[in-house]
Amino acid sequence: MGNYLLIGLGGTGGKVLKSFRKTLYEEFRSTNPAVDTGVQIKSLYVDSSRADLAGSESWRTQGDIGADISLDEESRFSITTNNLAQRLNDPEHNPITHRYIGNPAYWGDIFSSMNISETAGGQMRRLGVALFEPRAASFMEHVTRMTKSLEEKSNQAQVAFHVFAGLAGGTGSGSFLHVIAQLRALYRESQQYPIYLYLLLPEPNSP
Repeated sequence: MGNYLLIGLGGTGGKVLKSFRKTLYEEFRSTNPAVDTGVQIKSLYVDSSRADLAGSESWRTQGDIGADISLDEESRFSITTNNLAQRLNDPEHNPITHRYIGNPAYWGDIFSSMNISETAGGQMRRLGVALFEPRAASFMEHVTRMTKSLEEKSNQAQVAFHVFAGLAGGTGSGSFLHVIAQLRALYRESQQYPIYLYLLLPEPNSP
């Protein structure tokens, strides 16, 4: 029994959600086992990659059957932006970003070598933070709706948040601290709304 909101941040978070949904289907022949177990589960994939988010709409299990384990619209949240370079070059109107992003002059070569609206975080932690920040309020509104839905379906005023992210750089490692800070700021009762972290460390001696 219980309510669970699984939040996958960035590419690693998305891979964990996909694997977990595959395991759920193999065990219960459904990605929503509430009927058999009384457990209410929702997934939320947060990413700055348009391609990876779009790919989650067609996730399937392996094998001949290839069962559908895809994410619906409610379970996807994009933090992609088309004005990141503009925000980084305007510290006067974007003071929060500039507390941690550093000198925007250093980012010129980076922006010229990548399509920031498509590759997004690009394995750079500071870009992950900068992408999440302007979407933080919308993210929490989305989480609130999903949390309320879980509680209404189960008639239980409690939800456990499980957050998955990689720490090698990019969207997940840049946003996970902000995500848990926002969750705890809104859901202050830690016993009623516990937060569990699953963080993948980089390989030893990785660049």
